[in-house]
Amino acid sequence: MRSEDDTVTAHFEIPQVITQYGKQAIEYIGSTDRQNKFTIVTSLSEFNNRKYRKRSQKKPYVWIDFAPNANGMLDCFLFNAPFLQQVSVVAVFKDPR
Repeated sequence: MRSEDDTVTAHFEIPQVITQYGKQAIEYIGSTDRQNKFTIVTSLSEFNNRKYRKRSQKKPYVWIDFAPNANGMLDCFLFNAPFLQQVSVVAVFKDPR
């Protein structure tokens, strides 16, 4: 998928998390060696404001859409990490299977 500034955006799905905890239900999303934790963005206003930040504009971040898709999963979009092949997620999921 390509974003509006013509960069490649990675897409992955995660199982639904317990929504009563909000963003705190996800403890870690990042590289598999647990060295690079990505910033988690959940609201559209926070997503739109990221392009105006000077310090963290080029750091990797994940935008999570908390509305379940047709598969019953949550859509996640990874920005500013074009060469990453695998992502590790630690969270409190609704269905532990």
